[in-house]
Amino acid sequence: MSQAELLWHRSVVVMLLVVLLLPLAATLVYALSSSWGATILPQGFELKWFLDLWRDPRFLTALGHSLLICLGALLLSALLVLPVIFIIAYFFPWLDGVMNIFILLPFAVPPIVSSVGLLQLYSDGPLALTGTPWILIGCYFTLMLPFMYRAVSNNMQAINLHSLMDAAHLLHRYLHIREEA
Repeated sequence: MSQAELLWHRSVVVMLLVVLLLPLAATLVYALSSSWGATILPQGFELKWFLDLWRDPRFLTALGHSLLICLGALLLSALLVLPVIFIIAYFFPWLDGVMNIFILLPFAVPPIVSSVGLLQLYSDGPLALTGTPWILIGCYFTLMLPFMYRAVSNNMQAINLHSLMDAAHLLHRYLHIREEA
């Protein structure tokens, strides 16, 4: 790659970063400003709004609920997806193509259709989840599923799973024989 091409690529990356970070920087400056009226720059800076926010019990409650729902969806997806991916990668590798179709369904179905469908699914039957945090965990789980499945599945394919399982079986036998002796 020539020096001119390298300079061009770096300038494109820098411009892209500026375009992506400028709105975030402007939002931070606005949040820290004491007053910002008709001028291009704010009148002064202070942390009053952030301190008031962290003292507000409603914010802390909402933050706690959001973290609980996030961790619940993550835990649910880890508990359900990891065993399925292991079973598919070790015992049924031919099912990976079928699973690739299934994990694309949350992207193929329009969000309004999926939200109405999820509301109907979660509001009837033996487990009525409407009005509880569990409905959000279920919705986040369905949105998180394709990303988690693809990431873990790619890692399972990158390692030699059959050799690792054979080594684990040999180690288990060795430890079992050693215990008996």
